[in-house]
Amino acid sequence: MAAKLSHLVRVLSAPACRAWMRRAVLLLLYMAAFGALSYNAQAQSPTMDEQNHMARGYALLRTGDPRLSIEHPPLINLLEALPLGRGVALPLDDTSWQTGEWYHFADLFLWHVNSLPDRMVFLSRTPVIAMTLLLGALTSRWARELGGRVAALFASAMILLDPNLLAHGSLATTDLGITITVLLSAYMLWRAATTPTLKSVTAAGLATGAMLASKMSGVGFWGAFGLVFLGSSLWSQASGPPVWRSWGFGRRLAYRALLYANITVVAFIFVWATYAFEVAPVVEGGPGVPMATYWTGLRSVFLNVQGGHTSYLLGETRLGGWPWYFPIVFAVKTPLAGQAKTVPVCCVPAGASRSLLVVGSRE
Repeated sequence: MAAKLSHLVRVLSAPACRAWMRRAVLLLLYMAAFGALSYNAQAQSPTMDEQNHMARGYALLRTGDPRLSIEHPPLINLLEALPLGRGVALPLDDTSWQTGEWYHFADLFLWHVNSLPDRMVFLSRTPVIAMTLLLGALTSRWARELGGRVAALFASAMILLDPNLLAHGSLATTDLGITITVLLSAYMLWRAATTPTLKSVTAAGLATGAMLASKMSGVGFWGAFGLVFLGSSLWSQASGPPVWRSWGFGRRLAYRALLYANITVVAFIFVWATYAFEVAPVVEGGPGVPMATYWTGLRSVFLNVQGGHTSYLLGETRLGGWPWYFPIVFAVKTPLAGQAKTVPVCCVPAGASRSLLVVGSRE
């Protein structure tokens, strides 16, 4: 009996067996996530804003006119509209289309001019399910490059079993879209920082463009990533090609600035393509500019937040909110397991976090 047990332990501890076990666990994780997301997609009733995203994407896909895509860039909405096919009607004869009033247009689109709203919602949710599974794969890929196979498996489990991601990962909104494109942009920028070839810089530009074309909040990440991309020149000479190590700080900073400028050019060409290379005036009577609808939407977002909004927290209502609003909401709404995941990140030594996440050491 002891000999058989010893033999079994040796077999299970063999590298090939451990590899197969990791693959089996990973397969089970993806199957469980896919099952949960698919069930949610067909069981949940439509949320308030899904019809708006669906109508925006389908209207742009069918007409090429981005007039409804003011509040959000069109990339994720276009992906959500693709499964609807060509057999769906649009209320283009209604005044809401002429005026660009997307709330009423979306209500007509889903509930009045088409007869199968539940089927339409389910179909539009399927690309988001795919994005959620790809988010797990991308997280696993990056974790494997940083920490090996065990880290990749752990990262996949943290993503694919996260209640918040499972809840939002089957809704036809832009939330999952901006999540995966932000991570993809960060990953590609990390690769471009360490191996600045034409291929890696172009890939980083396309990923950053996808982020900017997913949601207006992508602009904030573009600025933050730029600061990190340039700021890493301050504390390391190892984050770049071999010749980088002999350069002074000013030359390294200029080199990084040039790289990020090229990435930004590629990114904005990508965003412009999602608007079908639109050239139009931002203000009435003004000159035509590329992707005018994007700049109009960005301007409306900034104007919308200037006056503040009414907020509610712990029985109190006020205009403008509180500085501690999001920490409290995070503590109340995030499951304990999700909060526990942040502890190891906070405990990583500062030097290690710089070398792995900012400088981009892929060794």
